[in-house]
Amino acid sequence: CEQCKGQRYGFTAYFHNPNIFSEPPHHLLSWVEQSYLFRDRLKSLIVTYAMREFEAEGLCKIEDGINSWVRNIGVFTTHLLCSAQKFELNILPLEEVKRWTSEMSKQLMDHVQGHKKLEMPRGRLQALLTEFRWCWEAVWLGYLRDEKD
Repeated sequence: CEQCKGQRYGFTAYFHNPNIFSEPPHHLLSWVEQSYLFRDRLKSLIVTYAMREFEAEGLCKIEDGINSWVRNIGVFTTHLLCSAQKFELNILPLEEVKRWTSEMSKQLMDHVQGHKKLEMPRGRLQALLTEFRWCWEAVWLGYLRDEKD
């Protein structure tokens, strides 16, 4: 589907999956793609700092990277909320994204600061990325539902 092609990703299989969306949410394409970029950044942070050794002298830069990820998600969720000017948007899914992001960033910070190791057994990375995607999926489904009502 030509309308499902983002700048970095193709969303045809996702948008046209009737188990998720009753009709393809083409108008949400740029937002969904942005959530995937946030997911990619999360993956990078986890792989770089929780699954590999890193230089402790770069701690400030690492903390800035984690904080930037959290801040960008906060700005984006605010943008989504403001975009719903013509209808009342249930904010619970957006709040869940922020809560999940905050908890994940705390775990990453605790790990890089040496307070508590972030255990990453086989399969955990994929599980975390899936959880993050599900949080965003709840946002998209809620947005579409509230937009129709």
